[in-house]
Amino acid sequence: MPVVFYRYISYQPEVDQIVNKRKVQSTNPKTQYATWYTPTRYDDSKKAQRELSLKNEPTHRVGPIPSDEMPIRRSRW
Repeated sequence: MPVVFYRYISYQPEVDQIVNKRKVQSTNPKTQYATWYTPTRYDDSKKAQRELSLKNEPTHRVGPIPSDEMPIRRSRW
């Protein structure tokens, strides 16, 4: 079975970017634009918030995203 990933979002500008530009990438300057994914699917947004240590309860889930379609991780150095 292939590995898939999900992105949980509560920041409305990022939701708008996904809808308008079809681009899954953080737009939140408070996170320094870090974009995090998880292989775990949560059907309960409160559980996702708790287990992923999210500041706010997510309002949207993106995925599943197949591992071969994930963005390439870039080093900050």
